[in-house]
Amino acid sequence: MLCPFTLVAGLWTCPQCGYVYPRPSDKPPRKNCSKAPSRGLGDTIAKVTRFFGIKSCGGCKKRQAMLNRLFPYRQNSPIPNADDKLE
Repeated sequence: MLCPFTLVAGLWTCPQCGYVYPRPSDKPPRKNCSKAPSRGLGDTIAKVTRFFGIKSCGGCKKRQAMLNRLFPYRQNSPIPNADDKLE
């Protein structure tokens, strides 16, 4: 997932990971956010391979998108309590 850059004091800054783009620019830079939550299995595999220094290619991006679509992670799903009745 890309960093959600905002312009702060003339520099593009990511509020999630704290990365500051060092050069002034009219457009926000494109950078994968290291603190962004994974949307699915593809994002998790991409983070692991980047950690080990494996560079991604066009095929890697397609596989990442496919795995995210096939195995998505639930976001903000409520956890049922023991007191909740199943119907």
